[in-house]
Amino acid sequence: MKRMVFIVSAVFIALSLGSCFTGWTGDEGSITISIGGGDGRAAAWPPTNKNGALPLLEHKITIYGPAGQEYSRTIKAGETSTTFSSVAAGTWKVNVEATCMEIPFGSGNESVDVKAGKSTPVSVPMKPSDTTFFLVANDEEWGEAVSAINKAGKYCIILTEDINVFGSADYTFGEDIKSAVNPIKNITVTSVGKNKTLTLQEGGSLLRIGANQTVIVQDVKLAGMGEENPNTASLVTVTGGTFTMKGSASVTGNFFFMSGDNKETIASGGGVYIADGGKFTMNDYASVYENSVKVQDSSGNNNGSCANGGGVYVSGNNSTFTMNGNASVSGNFALGSGNVTFTYGGGVHIAGGSTFTMNGNASVSGNFAKDGSSNNFGGGVYIGDGSAFNMYGGTIENNEAPFSGGGVYIETGEFTMHGGEIYNNTTGSGGGVQVNGPTATFTMKGGTVVGENEYRGLAPNIAINATNNGAALHVKNGTATYGKYNTSFRPVETPGAYSINKTITGAGVSQ
Repeated sequence: MKRMVFIVSAVFIALSLGSCFTGWTGDEGSITISIGGGDGRAAAWPPTNKNGALPLLEHKITIYGPAGQEYSRTIKAGETSTTFSSVAAGTWKVNVEATCMEIPFGSGNESVDVKAGKSTPVSVPMKPSDTTFFLVANDEEWGEAVSAINKAGKYCIILTEDINVFGSADYTFGEDIKSAVNPIKNITVTSVGKNKTLTLQEGGSLLRIGANQTVIVQDVKLAGMGEENPNTASLVTVTGGTFTMKGSASVTGNFFFMSGDNKETIASGGGVYIADGGKFTMNDYASVYENSVKVQDSSGNNNGSCANGGGVYVSGNNSTFTMNGNASVSGNFALGSGNVTFTYGGGVHIAGGSTFTMNGNASVSGNFAKDGSSNNFGGGVYIGDGSAFNMYGGTIENNEAPFSGGGVYIETGEFTMHGGEIYNNTTGSGGGVQVNGPTATFTMKGGTVVGENEYRGLAPNIAINATNNGAALHVKNGTATYGKYNTSFRPVETPGAYSINKTITGAGVSQ
């Protein structure tokens, strides 16, 4: 079996100041820096290539000279030297930072006294970084890497090929660790080239992250088995840990299905499930797309079976979900089969006092909540159990819940809109936003919720059941504040509902 793990060890980079230059002035010289060529480990630098990954090893060399002079350049693996011409005589500090996949691999520094018209060679001893690297080309090597992550520390798994791995009900990277010195396992999963795929086979969660574990997935696709091979778990499960997606990372293709005839059955989080104080952050162009969560109950009894969060489900007082940059949750489904199932949040479902924040150009789009009757709520986002949704930017558009809350449905919790746009969503009541609970609150401080007509190029939200069901906003029970308007509506006191069909903004109703 070929060895899969390479671990950073103490290395030595020889930096030679040579005489390969011409054209000195009286107080100048040139510095030629060569990597390798020394004794022992330095002669073997960079380390032997493994599975094609080390061509991505880079060395940033920076020299600092008299009077604040500074020069810097990067040498990629395979290159052996670089020359800084016409540098001033005097004392120079040489600093070398080696990185692999943008993660620290080693570093070192040394000083040298450069004489005018002369050269003085210098060697810089390198200290290893505190990250252990694993290069993984198949499922066997993946298993070896995961097993080796058995104590607190920093780790990086680099996929060199697409890999199929078994799901599990156990933590992927071992049990929670509580160490007073270094209490956290910090794991990065990335790939040589973008979009290597880690695909689930059989069943369970592809990644299960526990407390005191921080996992970053960068430029890797996490893929489920598709609708033809239903799963019984979320593709990524986070209970108390931290999960971050970066670059082009994605979670897709998981079909979470549970049958609940004659008993209450709850399925939550088709793509990602966050609970117990877990933290989930999506950056850059990260995406959660084309996942589904579905429950089936054909008993005819009201057992309370429900499907929650086709894309993302978040629950717990300290649990958070944050979308930054151009992150997206799209094309996900919360589905019910039978007469008494309920579906909440085609894209995102937040519950249990959790918090959801949208920033930048993030988007929740093309998601769908549907069941066999009229019990579907929040095509884009569902807010329940005293949770909070803060929208500072981005868009919620083209989502659908046939019954209520095409864009956002608030049952018990708060939705504060500081910016962004909600448009082109479809439902029976509350095309943009539905407020329906005694503690449900919608506060609009900025942004736009489009009404029944196109507004500044944005397609209208649609409430199809009746003209008074609120293309932009429907308050059946709860409080809505937008601009100078403040509406509290209690159906016990006043039968009916409060509807706005015109576009609303932070300044109030637009014509």
